[in-house]
Amino acid sequence: MMKRQDFAGLPALIRLALRRDRTRLIVWFVVFTLMVVAIAAGNGDIDPAERLEMIRNTVTNPGMRIMLGPVNPEMVGNLGAFFLIRMSFLLTIVLALFSTGTVLRHTRHNEETGCHEMLGAMVTGRFAALSAAIIVAMLGNGLLGLGLIIGLLASGVVFTGTLIAGLTYVLLGFIFTGMAAVTAQLSSSTRGAAGLAHIGLAIVFMVNAIGNVSGTVLPDASGYDSAWPVWLSPMGWAQQVAPYDVARIELWLLFIVLFIGLIAAAGILVNRRDVGQGILAARAGKKTAAPWLKGSFGLVYKLERISFLAWFVPLIFIALIFGASSESYGSSMQDIDFFEEIFAASAAFFRFMLLSLGALAVTVFAVGTVLRLRAEENGGPLEAVLATPTHRSRVLLAQVLFAWVAAWLMMMVMALGIGVSAGVDAAGMAELIRAALRQYIGIVLVSGGAVACFGFLPRQATLLSWLVVGVAALTGPFLGPILNLPDVLQSFSPFTHIAIMPGEASHNILVLLILVAGVATGLGFLGFSRRNMAF
Repeated sequence: MMKRQDFAGLPALIRLALRRDRTRLIVWFVVFTLMVVAIAAGNGDIDPAERLEMIRNTVTNPGMRIMLGPVNPEMVGNLGAFFLIRMSFLLTIVLALFSTGTVLRHTRHNEETGCHEMLGAMVTGRFAALSAAIIVAMLGNGLLGLGLIIGLLASGVVFTGTLIAGLTYVLLGFIFTGMAAVTAQLSSSTRGAAGLAHIGLAIVFMVNAIGNVSGTVLPDASGYDSAWPVWLSPMGWAQQVAPYDVARIELWLLFIVLFIGLIAAAGILVNRRDVGQGILAARAGKKTAAPWLKGSFGLVYKLERISFLAWFVPLIFIALIFGASSESYGSSMQDIDFFEEIFAASAAFFRFMLLSLGALAVTVFAVGTVLRLRAEENGGPLEAVLATPTHRSRVLLAQVLFAWVAAWLMMMVMALGIGVSAGVDAAGMAELIRAALRQYIGIVLVSGGAVACFGFLPRQATLLSWLVVGVAALTGPFLGPILNLPDVLQSFSPFTHIAIMPGEASHNILVLLILVAGVATGLGFLGFSRRNMAF
């Protein structure tokens, strides 16, 4: 039974966590709000009749309904409802990543680095650290919900429905907070806990997708109704609230009950494990390692392989689904003046655009993989590795090469998946591979910038690197034209110079981008070799 002393020191731990995350929270709020404003503005420029035509071209394809929320003709005419129909998947991903990262940062990661043990030597209760992490994650979800509300209101959406939408997705973020609190007790490592949390997210998404795919399309193809499996998924609950239509706020009770259940489960598990350990025992390894696993390259592979698979599998799944639906998407884009004025709307263009958007996701993976070395430096494992004859440049080289090789593999398999599922011929497949290779240059350049930040500005490396990723995305060839940004601002993104269509970028520009990436990476190696550890 929980007692008051079990939460001793909770206010101080909350203040500490908020101080550590103050910049991180601001960046998440600003970037998320700008993303909502940008996408809502783009949707607002689409005529209601064209929106309905888009829906008719997509709901008849079961694969397309995986990424859509349930829809009826009345909802299409409302900008807020239309935004949620198309963006519920993206909002769910953002909330899950934020909630998982925040909880694990202040629980499992603190245990790995020894911070939890140090704080535990003070007057802190058994549940104080976990409670502080949950409360900070809840406050962060509240900030993201406020960003959603502000972004939609800035586009002229009605207040009441927007408020309900914001609160609904805040509650959805609470669910992922609870899931992360549970997985933090199950695994003995941050990577393992994050992997389990991502598996939970995949289950939530897949169950909801099954319900949407097996739903019933309206006779005139102006919408569809989801099937019963959506009621087994919190993502389905959020979609079924329909804040701009029926506004089923009574479904909030489902979120609250599940959240309380997850927090209670996490509290029970805390009492059943030792600090630094997990409920699930670590699997015993082999007595002898394969020769190629010995050394820094093998270590990076062992540490990062789960993270790679957590990104690789969903990207391939999305590539197959959208590649098979590229003809439908291309046709719907051709019927809408907004897209035809900005892009060369066609099925082929949609496939290249999908690769371009996939490149942004892979960039996030590559930058995150590079920055993981900073976490290893702060946490101590890197210092232990460098206590051996291993040179620090070799450790950094292994981390960077893994990020680049994994990113290359993702882009190649994405191109193949899109081409195969779309049924393109050999020439079309060659064009997709060519486009993927060009997008890969942008990934290498941005991640090379992260290497430079890690080498010369380690304390600011995380913030600066993610700011570069955000600028590259917002000013890139997709969001830049939608936001109608000046050409000068759009030129800030390397992906703008690469362009979506493979034939639009000059070879001179590509060579220049490769040289810049090489210089940035080289500077990072130079800075890391000359600075103090954990500086």
